[in-house]
Amino acid sequence: MASVVSPEISQNWPIFSNLICLFEIFMKYSLLSLMCVFSLQVNATLVPDIPHKDSNPFYPILEEVILEGNTKNIDVNTLSWFYLSADSPKQGDPALLADIIFIIDSILTAPQGDDVNIVIFDTARVLDAIDQILLTEPNALSDELLARWWPYLEQNMHTIYEKRRNPEHKPNEHGLNYPNPDAFALLAVSIAKRYFELEEPDLFEAELLQGLSDHLYADGAWSYLFESNEEPAYHGVVLTGLARYYERTGSVAALSLLVRSAPYYPLSVEVGGVTEGSTSPYWKHRWDVIFPWFPGLIAGTTHDAANQALYQSILEHNHSYDVDYGEVAEKSDPHSQMLRMAASNYKNDIEVTTLPDDYLVWDRNIEGPRARHGDWSYTFTGRDLEKNRGKYTFFGTMVTDTSNGLYPLSGAVQIVMPSVYHNSQDSYILGMNDVNRIKIEEGVSYMTTVYDLQEPVSGGGDSRAVPWRGIQLWIADSERAAGLVCIEPKVPQIAFGLEATIRIGAGRGLPFKGLTYSELEDHDNMSYSRGKQDVRIVSHNFEDVITRDAPDDYRGDLTI
Repeated sequence: MASVVSPEISQNWPIFSNLICLFEIFMKYSLLSLMCVFSLQVNATLVPDIPHKDSNPFYPILEEVILEGNTKNIDVNTLSWFYLSADSPKQGDPALLADIIFIIDSILTAPQGDDVNIVIFDTARVLDAIDQILLTEPNALSDELLARWWPYLEQNMHTIYEKRRNPEHKPNEHGLNYPNPDAFALLAVSIAKRYFELEEPDLFEAELLQGLSDHLYADGAWSYLFESNEEPAYHGVVLTGLARYYERTGSVAALSLLVRSAPYYPLSVEVGGVTEGSTSPYWKHRWDVIFPWFPGLIAGTTHDAANQALYQSILEHNHSYDVDYGEVAEKSDPHSQMLRMAASNYKNDIEVTTLPDDYLVWDRNIEGPRARHGDWSYTFTGRDLEKNRGKYTFFGTMVTDTSNGLYPLSGAVQIVMPSVYHNSQDSYILGMNDVNRIKIEEGVSYMTTVYDLQEPVSGGGDSRAVPWRGIQLWIADSERAAGLVCIEPKVPQIAFGLEATIRIGAGRGLPFKGLTYSELEDHDNMSYSRGKQDVRIVSHNFEDVITRDAPDDYRGDLTI
């Protein structure tokens, strides 16, 4: 077993900045070929300390989570840090060690399902937890325990190789095309290679880093899957795996990816931490709030002022409502691994800046405009998703209101899309093969799109177009947006029914429990509002306009 040196990561950032710039120049050509020539590393940290405890805003929150959190809800590699670190109030706690052993046992001996992603996440976290303990307190885990655990972990690594290694980077294969589990596969391989005989583990690491680089867009988003747009919650999953890999290895390749990802949160997160979800993959539409340590991790790791301003604004908002983070952690995991890493990577010398709140920019993550004008924001998504899945909407907007409570989303137009029913239950609504024209001029955004409707395909296969065409025209400025939405058959045919969906929502998948949402108000069967978000149907040639509840997991969203 190789020894691990774990001094503090150097604070000499001017030197690292030069290395990063040099590395990014080479990355334009081939991260993989560069890594095959040489490997740049900085000092790695296995069990990082917490710097600047008196001023570190994440440390008191971390203490709350350590003391009050339910260990069953917290990642086991975070629990191992709680047990090992001198900065933890539970350092050396035998009851905590017993919990860690029980959790590892439970994970490894549970029947393995068909979802290889679960295998990847569990294996990476368990290996990290065991490795931390073995290299810091080697007598804490008995030979009997290790003899029971190693066969499960070795088999899991073979499964990861079988299901995820895709050195030719073939499209429509999940290996190297699925950033959030790929980041954890990277972490797993980097640890497992010291304990098991693996096939070309260093090359597999390089391939995984190459895949993460290939799927990192120009303004900091990773694709959720294949060529899709990002989903904010899963962006945090990628960061968690990649940042922990960086902590453990000091890989400058990983650090460069973190630096390139820095623009994402300031672009995509609104006041109070509300995330924009209309541009996400259609099966991942969420309007969550993120915890402040999401941008906090990036701010500290990359010395980024915009992410610092963002996490400070979210902290301020949450503090104004007296959030009890310990209570949150008692009920569910508040992404405690990211919280711990944000605390460990906190910097107190980042320049102070403020976030703009009146702008219109071209967001290269979605290949369309992203605007924020005070409390109101909107997006158009023009990215070509190729043949993978489809689009649920081309336009989205939301209004925030910090007086609305802990969840400051007043209302959002989440979906605007026509559809055709081919029987009483099933409809074609997703768009594909879209031909888009988007323009920004003098503070105004314009979009036209013509697209095919598609037959839904699950499991990541190629989508299939159906003989129906959608047409949409949109215009938006600093105060409002207007659109025309049409649907027509490409050949004469009979349909069961036609429908146009306007979903006005107020959130999904929130980390805080017991939140309330504004009710949908129907003013005259043509004008609606939810909170401060107003929608007016100017005219239509459908038979009627009705409202109905959306599925329960949309948490109170309503569909016109």
